[in-house]
Amino acid sequence: MSITIRIIGADWCPDCRRIKDLLNEKKISFVYEDQGDVKEKAKDISGNPKIPCCVFPGPTFLNEPSNEDMMKKLMEIGLVDSST
Repeated sequence: MSITIRIIGADWCPDCRRIKDLLNEKKISFVYEDQGDVKEKAKDISGNPKIPCCVFPGPTFLNEPSNEDMMKKLMEIGLVDSST
């Protein structure tokens, strides 16, 4: 089963760059959307305009997650284990 993570973000956003760096470091593929009104897209998904808005299967999402929160979610959905 392939799991797709969708990131709504912007290149000017330091938190978006941090989350992309974390996923790249862990070699986790993702779809990055940075076109149009990203804050409006995030709000449509989560009710909150904060980015990055990370969308997971389920569908579940995290807005502006810390690295720790992102890692917990990645463990929960089976993309990383506790040893990484």
